[in-house]
Amino acid sequence: MNLQKITIRCCVCFLMLIITHVSKAHTMWIESSYQGHIGQEQQVKIFFGEFSIDMITPAQKWFSDIADCELMLLTPDGARRTLSKVREENCYTASFTPESEGWYLVYLEHLVKDLYQGMRIMYQALSWVKVGSPTGLPDVPSPFSDGKLILPPQTPFELNTSAEVALLRNRAPVVSQRFTLTANNGWRKSLRSGKESGKASTELIFPAKYLYEWSENIPVGNDAEKVQPEHRSDYVNMCYFFSL
Repeated sequence: MNLQKITIRCCVCFLMLIITHVSKAHTMWIESSYQGHIGQEQQVKIFFGEFSIDMITPAQKWFSDIADCELMLLTPDGARRTLSKVREENCYTASFTPESEGWYLVYLEHLVKDLYQGMRIMYQALSWVKVGSPTGLPDVPSPFSDGKLILPPQTPFELNTSAEVALLRNRAPVVSQRFTLTANNGWRKSLRSGKESGKASTELIFPAKYLYEWSENIPVGNDAEKVQPEHRSDYVNMCYFFSL
């Protein structure tokens, strides 16, 4: 085998690795501004795609049944309601109008109907909206089925300032947990929550769209728990978006 053939085969293998990584890295996220105002309509968008390379999948081509996801709103008084979605070219849009001061949580949780490479995927996405000057961080039970939640910083995300978030499960800090912060220009940083606080921070050094991702891939070894013979794991991906 000559050098040219070896080079070609290496390039093909490298491209296959990239393609595999990109397909596995698709996720859902919710975009909305951090700051909201009483009586002013708050815009919300749901996207699906590969965030790190700013590749958005057209809404009519979303995988499996994820377009059927239910978009929810948790208000400061603890009330929950469904937000109506409208399909656009590259996303679904929705809106709500804050009626009081406090923290609003826009979220979705969707268990994908079809397996992907042996994985049963659950997408969890959230966006916090701060209205007025509420005291302290949100103090609410997680609306997600596994009890997980990412808390926002007390003040808006700012350039050249450390952004701190907290990981919780059933209202308790999740300590020493690895998760990632990714920008839509390909930048990525691995973070670990504090050994006691469950918090992690990192300085934001350039304008971009950012996504926190907290992922778990849980093996499924018991045949009784498998939805199909090829079902090997349950992949749960939680995303929290912000932009600068």
